[in-house]
Amino acid sequence: MTYLRSSKSCEKCGDNHRGKPFCFYEDGYHCFSCGYTKSYDRSFSVREQRTIDIPGLTDVKSRLAEFSLDNQLWLNKYFITQEEINKYNIKEAPDGALVFCTIEDDKVVHYQKRFNTVPRRITSYGAKVPSISSIESDSIAIVEDYLSHIRAGKYIDTACLWGTKCSYEFLKGLLNYKNILVWLDNDHTKEINSGQISAKKICKDLNSVLGFKLRRYGFGHVQIPNVILVVTDKDPKAYSPSEIKIILENHHALHK
Repeated sequence: MTYLRSSKSCEKCGDNHRGKPFCFYEDGYHCFSCGYTKSYDRSFSVREQRTIDIPGLTDVKSRLAEFSLDNQLWLNKYFITQEEINKYNIKEAPDGALVFCTIEDDKVVHYQKRFNTVPRRITSYGAKVPSISSIESDSIAIVEDYLSHIRAGKYIDTACLWGTKCSYEFLKGLLNYKNILVWLDNDHTKEINSGQISAKKICKDLNSVLGFKLRRYGFGHVQIPNVILVVTDKDPKAYSPSEIKIILENHHALHK
């Protein structure tokens, strides 16, 4: 599945949306507001509590109480409850890794395994397609990891990159938002701050996309989103719910 663009208008539920829940893909489209879906080869599905099979993995656990103590403590630290585990299909593999999934047509097309070891270890299966979560807000936050995606997604539309890379084509699909927040990790304790280097590149690419749109449609005749670089001491997932809300409000992403 390759993401192409998104729109405020859905042929099923109309265009009374502040965000852009109607997403187009190479092989279909899906509305994250009403659930309307059509595919040319296969259908898409929104996240909901269900049993899924993960390629190459068996005997995965789905209950927080059955996870290893280290994983329970790590998830609790980031305010992840059983409700989020069900909704976002978080699993624990037999080797102790936490599993975060991208699901299409009730099938896992990508998953990430995170080993909470020192140092941490992350492996991936399948192509890294940005995971979009929509609550029909007029702003979207681009984040690196799945837990930040879940945490910020309670207040604003989010896009999880599964890392720091973001394609030019994907950015073109965000232009209907009022604000685009680029909120990647601040790796200030490392020799190379890869999170902020990538964040600045994404902002530069976004401004390039916007510049092209202005030249094409004419200055003063088209609205373009504000591109906002959000730099915080900690990762988005590391803040409390009230702190996340304040950070988003301070960057004009929420209605006060």
